[in-house]
Amino acid sequence: MFEHMKSLRSLAILVLASLMLCACQAEDSNAVKIMELQDSALYEPQKTEVIRGDIQVSYTYDAQVGPKVEQLTFPRSGNFGKYEVKIGEQVKKGQILARADVEYLESAIESKTKDVENHTHDYEYNKATLENSIKIEKLKLEKIYKELEELDPASDDFTSKCVAAGNSDQARKRLEIRSRQLDEKYELEHARKEKELATLKEQSTNNLIVAPFDGVVVAIADAEYGNYINTDNDYIAVADENVLYARCESAGIGMIRNAEKEVLLLNGKVYDTNYVPRTDKYYLKMKNSTETSYEEFEVIDPDREVSLGDVGKIRYIMGEKKNVLLIPNIALLNGEGNTYVYKDVDGQHQKTIVKTGAKTELMVEITDGLSEGDVVYVQE
Repeated sequence: MFEHMKSLRSLAILVLASLMLCACQAEDSNAVKIMELQDSALYEPQKTEVIRGDIQVSYTYDAQVGPKVEQLTFPRSGNFGKYEVKIGEQVKKGQILARADVEYLESAIESKTKDVENHTHDYEYNKATLENSIKIEKLKLEKIYKELEELDPASDDFTSKCVAAGNSDQARKRLEIRSRQLDEKYELEHARKEKELATLKEQSTNNLIVAPFDGVVVAIADAEYGNYINTDNDYIAVADENVLYARCESAGIGMIRNAEKEVLLLNGKVYDTNYVPRTDKYYLKMKNSTETSYEEFEVIDPDREVSLGDVGKIRYIMGEKKNVLLIPNIALLNGEGNTYVYKDVDGQHQKTIVKTGAKTELMVEITDGLSEGDVVYVQE
């Protein structure tokens, strides 16, 4: 009996010890939760209710302020000539920055000029020959008509002269058709040759890179005299420091198309921007490149607080969600691949996994895990 009581007492002590250990573990777990919510265990965590409200749907990307920069290439292919400027040089709008080599075009222009002249000479000769043949046929026909006037219509000579007149008239008509065809062919060929000659002359004088605005040369590609000019390559970059651009990693063309507007967040201020459209050439280049694609936005009416090199954020404003569940951002915690909050349930900290939607600097939309009126803990 005594041994049985002793066993029960030992069992009771063991159970009590287990309960005390569990309680201690629960208290320690709660302490960990509290430490997640506050800096000091002596400070009571702050709470807030889940509310309904409106939130702006937007996405932000890190951005840096820089000058407007334009990459320049030659307008047409050819051979490289020389640069007229150096890196760091100030340039004026319309100033020539680089030239193509035109010496090789001189013989081509001379050859094409002779080709045009010979083509005209051949045309004029053939035209004159046809016109002369037509005149001969007309004279023959007039002569036959006079001879017919003196012949008896019932005679054999009259009949043969009529046949000769018909043949001569047909010959004249065929010559006139050949003359018109010669004119048409000459006009087409001559126009083509004149266009080719004009293109060569234009290339010899206008295959230049000129400054699109007042600015400074910030980059020059390596190129030597006689190198083939690839119009897909950029040769010079010019910057206009009076026009500020915010540059950020591309969010994709879909984001740009669907955004109501984009703004620059910098130094606690919001600046309106204009999106600078990219060219098809740029998108093709990025498609076949491992480089990161960037978007640029012109900063509208920047004040003195906006400087080159400043780092801010570009915000794509997509629209507004109305009457959604909202909590402060500082209530959210992340861990083990989940986003969660601590909800107040009868004074206890209940870890609750949530799903989020639109987000601003202060508030976040809750799409699952909480209900209106729930109380959550926030971190100060």
